Amino acid sequence: MIAFIEGKVCEKNKDGLIILQQGIGYHLQFDPLYAAKMPGVGETARIYTYFHVREDALSLYAFAAPEEKQLFELLLTVSGIGPKLAGTIVASIDPDEFALAILNSDLKRITSIKGVGKKTGERLIFELKDKLAKSTDKKTLENLTSFSQVGASPESAIRLEAIAALRVLGYSEQEAERAVERVYSITGAELSLNELIRQALKSMATL
Repeated sequence: MIAFIEGKVCEKNKDGLIILQQGIGYHLQFDPLYAAKMPGVGETARIYTYFHVREDALSLYAFAAPEEKQLFELLLTVSGIGPKLAGTIVASIDPDEFALAILNSDLKRITSIKGVGKKTGERLIFELKDKLAKSTDKKTLENLTSFSQVGASPESAIRLEAIAALRVLGYSEQEAERAVERVYSITGAELSLNELIRQALKSMATL
């Protein structure tokens, strides 16, 4: 299995690119909505890949981050979800936001993704909620479902939800709490949930 390819981007279009590595040009595919996340021609980058095998085709799918590749692999475990729709979902929603939507049974958010209708959304929640819950500890699950508590400030709720999302992504409670506090100590500003999670992940990646 090819976990990732690191090399120079030789060609790029709306749904794929060719990356050169040791004299071999690898063709990598992605959803058109994902093109902006991919490096441009001439850039050197590490691209995470998923090798998909069918009777009539062999394909390499490209991802900018390992968390997005993991989400893609998780989506393929759902009945009726193939690589095309899985790629569209990954291109349309961050892994942490997707996990929160599944754990909170947020059908409205799930079905806002292109190509995901009500039945597909319900199937995603039904088949993935238990899988995500089993990989998440009890305290994190309680945080995910308790943000509407009376007296909780919006900022406190966002902090708790960000920590819970990081826990879903596999970080320890201590790592998640430190990362969130680090972001606030640096920025000193109120952030949206998605921005807080993104900056927390970035801060952990640079340690």
